[in-house]
Amino acid sequence: MSKLKSVLKSKKFWLILGIVVLVILVFAIPIFNIYKENKNARNNIENDYTFYIRNNGELEAEIYYSEKYVECWRPFERYICSDIDSFVEEVSFKNNEIEEIYKNVDFKGLSLKDALILYFSIERDDYNNVTISSSYKLDEKIKQEIMENIDINIGFIYSDNVLTEETNFYTISFDTDGGTSIDSIVIAPGYTFELPVEPTKDGYTFLYWALDGEEYDFTAPITSDITLTAIWKENKTSSNNNNSSNNNSNNTNHNGSSTSKINLNNNISITEYHINSGTFDCFYYMFVTNLKEVFPKAEISKINNNPAEVNFWHNKDRQEDEVSTEEITEYLTNGSLKINTSAENNFKNILNKYENGNYKGIANVTYTEDNHRFIFSYDYISFNGLSVSSNGEAANKEIQTALSSSTKFNGPCGGFGNYENKILTEELCSKYNLDCDRW
Repeated sequence: MSKLKSVLKSKKFWLILGIVVLVILVFAIPIFNIYKENKNARNNIENDYTFYIRNNGELEAEIYYSEKYVECWRPFERYICSDIDSFVEEVSFKNNEIEEIYKNVDFKGLSLKDALILYFSIERDDYNNVTISSSYKLDEKIKQEIMENIDINIGFIYSDNVLTEETNFYTISFDTDGGTSIDSIVIAPGYTFELPVEPTKDGYTFLYWALDGEEYDFTAPITSDITLTAIWKENKTSSNNNNSSNNNSNNTNHNGSSTSKINLNNNISITEYHINSGTFDCFYYMFVTNLKEVFPKAEISKINNNPAEVNFWHNKDRQEDEVSTEEITEYLTNGSLKINTSAENNFKNILNKYENGNYKGIANVTYTEDNHRFIFSYDYISFNGLSVSSNGEAANKEIQTALSSSTKFNGPCGGFGNYENKILTEELCSKYNLDCDRW
């Protein structure tokens, strides 16, 4: 106590304290004022992109695409605070023959997806090695939807450098040596590309892609046309006399039936994931298409991620940027909230498939729908260091992809999920419909 009294009587202590308070006021007050002045600051953003369509290496059209949205600003953060309005402004054709083909087609105002589907739906017999390149990174889901609606293969090329009419591109071909085919990739010079889906081949395990006999380095920039060759390892046939205990493969055909067993004596490491979307009080998912129009003050976060997120509350005594559960019910009833029924039904069909089916690697699939709101749960496994088709990762990816066009409504508590690292056992094999044995 005597030391405290001594400190409080010290002029040096009060001098230091005064300096600290002054520093805090000097820095805190301007920041607070900036925040007050700018917490609702908004900038109208317009980004323009060009998509280059090439057929057999020749540029035949350019699609001019515009993206508009509102960017909000607060200290230390900028974020998108509106829906993104995107549309095709114009299509420019690079030769008279192509212009004649599309002279009666109106692309203006269409979404990029619809414009590309329309472009490649026109009947032609001259398509060969078609590519679409741009500095705009097209969403994988959009690519998939485009390919599902047309009858030709397209190579999509993304480059954060400006791509022009003069840009040359290189072709990467894949020789699977008797395995399943892999489509060629066309890429801008100097850029790397992602590994393709691994091929499969009966009786063999895929090892790696090789160039000129050496394992290919996927981080190396492309400077010429190349052909990569698949390298395989022949699987040894297991027998009941324990002569082939090294066979860890779990090859399956396309309908999921097993062609060889997993040897549990190899102590195979797996990770078991438990996915739970929470409860209706915690959070749920909806496939709403006009949320921002109905709730213009709601703060929709992660607008560039999948899915988007918005906070909800259980009554109308809530923050300005939150959505009320009662209002959601009211607006669904009177038709103000619009539902993407196609995406919703696709999500339900996928969950029903895994819930009712007998698929390898995924189990305990359940879901509940309440007035277009979804909660769900399931378990799946991932094999660590072992390439097998019984992985539940494919099923999990399909579910998450179908969910990506929804909105996640975050409530006052969170959902939960967890994982456990384990050694594969008979019990897990039974749970996940795997063909296992010991030898």
